[in-house]
Amino acid sequence: MEGCITANGVTDIYYIARKYLNQNDLRNTLRSLFKIFDIIDVFGADCRKALDFPLEDYEDALLSVCSDRAAIDYIITRDEEFLHQAKTKVIAPAGFLKLIDTEY
Repeated sequence: MEGCITANGVTDIYYIARKYLNQNDLRNTLRSLFKIFDIIDVFGADCRKALDFPLEDYEDALLSVCSDRAAIDYIITRDEEFLHQAKTKVIAPAGFLKLIDTEY
């Protein structure tokens, strides 16, 4: 099993975490995160394609486009609206933990 996050997700994490961590700790945290997760690039073509994706939330549409391109099996999120709209299988964190508990 491999975990992935999008490059724009990294900037979101950075933005939120900088409120709680000093610069050195934040960078070390990101380095640790990069050891666990692969990073999926976000290309201009993804941004353009997301405009025509059948989701109202552009950020969700962009994540869906990137996950389709990267052949991701599951998107794990607590976003209730996204759970019901994406093309890729979307699962809540608790549901994913149950899934991997039965498979592994």
